[in-house]
Amino acid sequence: MTVGSKITGDQLATMLKDYVKAVNDPDTIPAVKSAWDASVELRCKKILEDMVVKYNTDMTAAIEEACLRGSEMDPMEERSDPENATGTSLMSIHDTVMNNVRNELNKQIRFLGWDKDNQDHSTLLFDLNERMVKRDSQGQENSNIVGGELFRYIQKNRDRSRRYCDKVFKRLLDELKKRLYPIPDGYTKEKLDADMAQLKESYSQQAIGPMKLDVLRERLDSSDMPGFFQMCVQIEELQRDVAKAKKKQEMSDLKLEKQSKELQYLCDESARKETKYKKDLEKVSQNHETALRKQKEEHDNERRRLNGRIQDLEETNHINAAERAKQIEELQRDVAKAKKKQEMSDLKLEKQSKELQYLCDESARKETKYKKDLEKVSQNHETALRKQKEEHDNERRRLNGKIQDLEKKNHTIAAEWAKAEKEGAGAAVSAYLQGLAFRGSQIEIQRLSQENKQLRTKLGITQRDLNTQEEELRGARAEANRNAQYAQDLKRRGVVGRLFNWEPN
Repeated sequence: MTVGSKITGDQLATMLKDYVKAVNDPDTIPAVKSAWDASVELRCKKILEDMVVKYNTDMTAAIEEACLRGSEMDPMEERSDPENATGTSLMSIHDTVMNNVRNELNKQIRFLGWDKDNQDHSTLLFDLNERMVKRDSQGQENSNIVGGELFRYIQKNRDRSRRYCDKVFKRLLDELKKRLYPIPDGYTKEKLDADMAQLKESYSQQAIGPMKLDVLRERLDSSDMPGFFQMCVQIEELQRDVAKAKKKQEMSDLKLEKQSKELQYLCDESARKETKYKKDLEKVSQNHETALRKQKEEHDNERRRLNGRIQDLEETNHINAAERAKQIEELQRDVAKAKKKQEMSDLKLEKQSKELQYLCDESARKETKYKKDLEKVSQNHETALRKQKEEHDNERRRLNGKIQDLEKKNHTIAAEWAKAEKEGAGAAVSAYLQGLAFRGSQIEIQRLSQENKQLRTKLGITQRDLNTQEEELRGARAEANRNAQYAQDLKRRGVVGRLFNWEPN
């Protein structure tokens, strides 16, 4: 027994019970220490239960004081914000209540005569902490709380925080939906993103409790939000389509109005034309009736005239029968003569057609022959000219060669003359040699000039022959053209058509 300790009624009853049991048991010796330890253990359990009750009572009162708003409990932050240390949080309330409970526990255990260094005192405090807070990793202050009396308050606060944050988010989203119904004109996806950012900021300011981030993430990831975003985008597209449809409708209305005006004009024009056509038709009908009436009158007059003439002819028929028979015979003779004359004319025309056909064939044959002769003469003319040109070129080269030979000969004579002067020949010899050279050159030049004249004369004769042949060809071609023109004139006048396609009248 500890000195200075106080005993309660429960402890005394427990001790007496142990004593009576020990006295009645012959194998047991009553011991005061064992009875005291049992009474102390009972007392510690009672104190521990009282501290748990006190903790729950104080926690409930403090939470209600901080969170009760009318008839509803608002959530609170689970831990205090380091930047805002004045705010009340669940853990700050827990710390305050635990301090009070520890102080009360120290008062209670003083009756047992324990001090702070007593091992039983530390064990009792450890048991108290275990009853209040259980963590998933012992010895770590920031580990997750998984049990104890505090865990119940944390769970309740989280439930209240979830409900409260759901209400806040729903209210803000309803306000946004109400503001966007109907979607304002010109509302774009960028404006929707800005409104959602403003909603998140307002939610962060108004939401309370540890579940506000989880609720925000869950609500944004829920199936309603993508549908809402998609609905806003679709409504935006629908508004653009509606604007386009309105514009198109306005254009259609203008076009319809224009068409209605044109239709009205056409109707008026049609009515005007119809009125005019009716008047013209009435006028034509009147003219037609007048013409019919006039024609009927003329027909009646003509019929009466013919009937009168028929009567006159019938009266004179008997008188002129012989004369008509004679006239018929004369007419038959005239017809026979005309037929005979026609047959003679047919024979003559047939003969002329054959002659004309012969002339046409002969003209075509001559034209073909003249063309061939002209081509042949042209080829011969070109061949002769080419041959004469070659002969002329050869002759010119020959004459140029002779002239070069003469020039060389003159150079030779000049060289001999210079040599003779060097050797001291007399003036007579020099004059004689110079005269010989000059006469030889003159004779050679005259001979070459004569040959050149003969060549030119020969070329002139050949050219005249070619010109004569060309004149003959042109004459033949002109005659062929005249014959062809004559045939075309006959065809154009219809003579050939009458000859080959003639039918008697």
